[in-house]
Amino acid sequence: MRASKDSPPGNWWTGGFAAATWGIWTSNGRLSVVDRIDSMVIVSGENVYPAEIENLVPRLAGIQDAVVVAVPHAVTGVELVLVHTLLPGAPADHDAWRATLMEHLGRFKVPRRFVALDEIGVDAFPRTPVGKIQRSEVQRMAVDPPGVGSQQHRPQMHGAGCLAPIIRRRPDRLNGPCPFVLFSTRGGLRMSFQIFDDEEVVVRTSEELKRMPVAYQKALISQITINTEGELSGGDDYTLMFIPLAPTAEERQVCAERAAEEYDHYKLGKRVLADIGIDTTPMESQSMAERRRFSDIRLHQCTTWAERGIYSYIGEESALIMIKEFAQSSYKPWAEAVRTIILDEKIHVAHGARVCRNLAATEEGREQLQAGLNRLWPVFKDLFGTPNSARSKRAVRFGLRQTTNAEALEKWRKTVTPARPLARPHRA
Repeated sequence: MRASKDSPPGNWWTGGFAAATWGIWTSNGRLSVVDRIDSMVIVSGENVYPAEIENLVPRLAGIQDAVVVAVPHAVTGVELVLVHTLLPGAPADHDAWRATLMEHLGRFKVPRRFVALDEIGVDAFPRTPVGKIQRSEVQRMAVDPPGVGSQQHRPQMHGAGCLAPIIRRRPDRLNGPCPFVLFSTRGGLRMSFQIFDDEEVVVRTSEELKRMPVAYQKALISQITINTEGELSGGDDYTLMFIPLAPTAEERQVCAERAAEEYDHYKLGKRVLADIGIDTTPMESQSMAERRRFSDIRLHQCTTWAERGIYSYIGEESALIMIKEFAQSSYKPWAEAVRTIILDEKIHVAHGARVCRNLAATEEGREQLQAGLNRLWPVFKDLFGTPNSARSKRAVRFGLRQTTNAEALEKWRKTVTPARPLARPHRA
């Protein structure tokens, strides 16, 4: 608290100290100086004094010297970064450091990233004549590393030079710390940051994507590329497989319309990928067998009109589930693109349902539908990938998906499985 009329004699607020200072009275009546007032930073609306964190540095194994700086951040206002040097031979154990700080500080006070001093291009901490680390100088170098050169060669940054991706609170997940640590390389510097269970990444442009960790970029590109190839193959399925199976001119027209929609969906993904430097044009000249990302050939071997109905009614429901997740992606250009696909996919599912209902009116049609379902059911299940895939779990933490493979599979299963067996029509 600040000194007041109830404080012990002596005006430490304006006299006896070189600058306005913040302190507290301890339980034994001693005055403990926390930090200079002008060192205070505001993180997500909370006051933080870097010295509070620096006082705990001796508890962080392996650190020789450290200083906490505040880097501008587009969402939280600032981001705390602990810049450090290590004792000779000591490892940088970021997880252990975070755990130690969590024991003594509120989570908003724990630095989001730990950066070695040499990673910002400095060999030794700048110090005052009395040997104290100059925090303001280190902060300046963290935002604008020495030797980086002209603006076009500086690390890509948010807002007024922020080195971090955008992270915001998730009101639906308030489960405590559980940090998920990512690593990002910018301007040749490798730095770590953490995402908590109640936070999410938001990447608004392709330029911001370049500032994200390589693992995030790879996961996103893989996801969009797989889906984009699947949309192209879906258009080819309607054109090459279903139109020849269609029993009437009207059904052929419907299949042609669905094919056009699938090709439009492909072009949406193509544009999003082109914006981040990925060219999908070679896909267009590949055969089904040459497309390796969406490669289960059984999906492209339907031989009956009943399988065509099952394909859309049951199979495209799986695509709809995933596209609804992509519409909430942390990569906003992708989320905005796929939102336009959702209505089309619902129409595809409805068309398949109509085909199945018409066939189910006869015993022969029901037998054909059952045969088609028996063949295609395991194919549809495999579309969700390995249930316990670590990659799908990372995609959820990245905000690229809402569910893991296992969770999405179970969601699809519940959606397409009747709550009770359907009664067969009474036969006289």
